[in-house]
Amino acid sequence: MSAAEIDDLIETGLTAWRTPGSIDAGASCSGCHAPDGFDLAFIDFNDFHVRRRGAMHVGGEHSELSASRIEDIVNMIHAIRVKYNITPEEPLEYRPFQPGRQALAEASVGNREAEFLTHLQESGFRFATVPVLSKEEAFLQKEEWVNVDPNQIRIGIPLVRWSEDPQYSQSDTPLADWLPALPVLPKPGKEQQWFSLQNDYLRSSSDTNLKAVFKRLDEFTYIPFDGIVASLMLQKYRAVMIAQHFFRKEAASNAFKNTAAAGKRSVLRVYGENPFLRVSGMAYQLRNEELNILGGNLIQRYQLEKNKDEQLAELQHSWYWLSWILDPALNYNLPFAEKSDTPDPIFLPGFTDDYPVHYTYLITKSAVDSAFLAHSGLTCFVEPVLPSVIISAGPLPSEEQEQILFIENTWRMALHIFLDQTDESSLESCPLDRGSYSPLAEQETVAKWHQTITEIEAGFKIFNSRNMDYNLELTKQVRDRLQTLKREK
Repeated sequence: MSAAEIDDLIETGLTAWRTPGSIDAGASCSGCHAPDGFDLAFIDFNDFHVRRRGAMHVGGEHSELSASRIEDIVNMIHAIRVKYNITPEEPLEYRPFQPGRQALAEASVGNREAEFLTHLQESGFRFATVPVLSKEEAFLQKEEWVNVDPNQIRIGIPLVRWSEDPQYSQSDTPLADWLPALPVLPKPGKEQQWFSLQNDYLRSSSDTNLKAVFKRLDEFTYIPFDGIVASLMLQKYRAVMIAQHFFRKEAASNAFKNTAAAGKRSVLRVYGENPFLRVSGMAYQLRNEELNILGGNLIQRYQLEKNKDEQLAELQHSWYWLSWILDPALNYNLPFAEKSDTPDPIFLPGFTDDYPVHYTYLITKSAVDSAFLAHSGLTCFVEPVLPSVIISAGPLPSEEQEQILFIENTWRMALHIFLDQTDESSLESCPLDRGSYSPLAEQETVAKWHQTITEIEAGFKIFNSRNMDYNLELTKQVRDRLQTLKREK
């Protein structure tokens, strides 16, 4: 097949891809998928399922999608695979951006926690096996955290599949998949402008052109439904657009595939968007709403009357993890969250109850990167970077000593680093001009540390730590140092 023949098949298929169907207010395939079906080419959805799903949209009007046009879509998907030399991913196995390509466990939450902690231990991480009982050990573990690669270390939480179609998937939580259940449609009279913008992106799938699509999305499109569910599906569509963009990068360069370079996947910096965070926050909000707010069509489609809370919890946790994997700075640099009317779900009550080990890992990695990567050169002071959300995990059974060790190590590490970087010699060698700017001169910062110490002490007592004497002596030293800093100020 020549290059011209491939391009002709893609162009013909693209016309069918954008043709309105007979359901969901005239939704076309492009309203829930990549602008040209690249996602279906990248993931191995076979011809039967493409035809079956397309058949649901076939209408009797001349302007609506027809069976013959579905064949144009099937041919387009094959042509895209040939053009980009794609070996498609298996749809039941592939979970986009899953750290290490595979989850450790898909069983109950408790098993996921145990599997993850065991994996950290068997991988030889000191922070999961060796108690921090000295400054030297604290700094050894700090270096471990700096070098942790969140894209490669497998976790117990399975991220979501692209589609949980009940025809081939037996998932109990289909709502948590990527594809929106409600379409994004071009506004009447804006079709040409919307598809012209998509054509610009398809001609050159650059970050700049994707950002241009996002910039005009609200102006040129709408979802023909109301309420929080419609908002949720809009954010899913935005997420689909970001993911298919990464699929194109992976197809264009094997070197990009599964790389851990955060700069290549910084959703917030490149696109000004983190829809994954919003989906997670909305899922939390919906967990506290009555079932009927989700609408009869959605309830029936996902069988939500059986396990609404389970499905929304899976949506909440898996999409929060996606938000962090794709935007590692999320937990220590929150310009998105400050602008958003959706709260950052990591700080919502009870969010860490299900996964205290996973979220201790996530928060600690974010905190260490904040202190030692994001602010390179700031070596004279450490903000209280371990928020109290870790403690909200609540009491753990006394037999869960391995979990307790892991969580307590993060606290002791932070306290030792604080003491080291606020002693007299460190302050004298501070590279910043204390006359113009000094975190130590900020009463608010010192107050944060006082609050943090109180919370950490409470956490030690809740856990009934084996190293209680050492822990309390360490927190006492930090309190004494804080008093010294207040006097200096």
